[in-house]
Amino acid sequence: MRIVDAHCHLLPLIDDGPGGWDEAEALLGRLAVSLGSGSLCFASPHVRFSACAAQSSPVHARMDEYTAVVEKAAGGMRVGLAPEILLDALSPVPPELSFMCYPGTNRLLVELPPRLPGMIAVLMLGRLARRGFSLMLAHPERYRFAQRRSSAVVSLASAGIALQISLRSLRSPLSAVRLTAERLLRDGLCHVLASDCHHPGDAMLTECRGEIDTLSGRGSWDILCRTNPSAVVEGGRPVLLREALP
Repeated sequence: MRIVDAHCHLLPLIDDGPGGWDEAEALLGRLAVSLGSGSLCFASPHVRFSACAAQSSPVHARMDEYTAVVEKAAGGMRVGLAPEILLDALSPVPPELSFMCYPGTNRLLVELPPRLPGMIAVLMLGRLARRGFSLMLAHPERYRFAQRRSSAVVSLASAGIALQISLRSLRSPLSAVRLTAERLLRDGLCHVLASDCHHPGDAMLTECRGEIDTLSGRGSWDILCRTNPSAVVEGGRPVLLREALP
């Protein structure tokens, strides 16, 4: 089964990812070598929910420009677009949001303000779910409510929200983020591991296989980097890691 990196900041000059086209090409080339031909990764530029209508066209236009880089440097790896939506407001759901999903699915990659109270997070996520969107929550380990107690994360998973741990968090200088990511992996409270890479020097998924299997149990890396992310991008339902392991 192919490797799927479901969250990468690949598009240049649009957020805190590559600072130019040369860096974008270098990052894509490194991903292609690391993940291999036939793998799949997603460009996930930051988009604010409150400004989705204004940001939609520029993001898609930049992705169209990026096609030339993909043809040159992807080495048989496929690249899709799945913006990372910051839920920064309770404003009406814009129609443009449907064009931000993983292609061919109703699955949105979303993030929250780090200090958002857990109850407000549940409210915002539930509101989108009731509008027919499936959700994947980026880097839960960065949120204060998840750092304080695992029960909040369990509640999100029970509500059908896919939990995506960031490999960058395991390298974070912030101990609260790093230790929470390790705890969630140890407890099997995650569905997907993504690199969340921004620059060519960032860690790649294939470099952490032993580390993940040591933290979470043998076979965990395959579930988090192959089986579950494939299910997500194919419109299926990933299985929580602790339920997927024998």
